[in-house]
Amino acid sequence: LKRRIRITLPKFIEAIIPYSMMVEINRNLSVRKTGSYAFEKMDTKGDLNILIHTSNRGFNRMGHMDIYFDGKVISYGNYDEGSRYFNQLFGDGVLFTTNNKTQYINFCIDHSKKTIFDFGISLTDRQKERIRNRIDELFANTVQWNYKDDKKYYDGDSYAAKLYKRTKAKFYKFKK
Repeated sequence: LKRRIRITLPKFIEAIIPYSMMVEINRNLSVRKTGSYAFEKMDTKGDLNILIHTSNRGFNRMGHMDIYFDGKVISYGNYDEGSRYFNQLFGDGVLFTTNNKTQYINFCIDHSKKTIFDFGISLTDRQKERIRNRIDELFANTVQWNYKDDKKYYDGDSYAAKLYKRTKAKFYKFKK
């Protein structure tokens, strides 16, 4: 019984944990600015990696999470900027994948000045198969979306277009 009952923090507190973690790490480490923000590939030895993004800029303080599994970064967010409304808070959700983790992380750092925490998780073969099945189920409910359909694409402001240029990401929207 004890293992099945979980009391979690309120969602608004959970949302600021990545930012708080970044601030605490930056405060405790003496970091010398070199002008380079390039990501260096590390051996994370995880079958599944969780990428936690945070920044001290704007909405990026709330954090964002991606997964990296079977050689693909998978992320979901409000990447169709032309569909946003209510002060940019709401809009069509877009799922994307890219096969190049290093270029994706460098893009995030260059574009949004984010700090990214990469947590590797080792899985059993059964767990890997279950995750593959869930990802297949997720993508079965999507249609490919062309980033050029974003209303801001032709203004040169489209995040999706910039992401595509750096990582060759593929974008998807949900059918229902």
